[in-house]
Amino acid sequence: METEPLVTIVQLSKSPQIDLSVRKLRALWHQRKIPGIVLGRRTLLFSPTKVREALERFEVKSVATK
Repeated sequence: METEPLVTIVQLSKSPQIDLSVRKLRALWHQRKIPGIVLGRRTLLFSPTKVREALERFEVKSVATK
């Protein structure tokens, strides 16, 4: 079983699959909309796959009109 490496919030914001600012990611984390792991006082780590899955829940699907 391979585990995905955890990344910091800065690395997550630079990830092409996420493409959100650090400020927006912090806000989403504080609102408990994306999962994160707190290690100590200053270390916050994320799993990019789990964050992407959480963000997909908020995606609005467009309805085609004719």
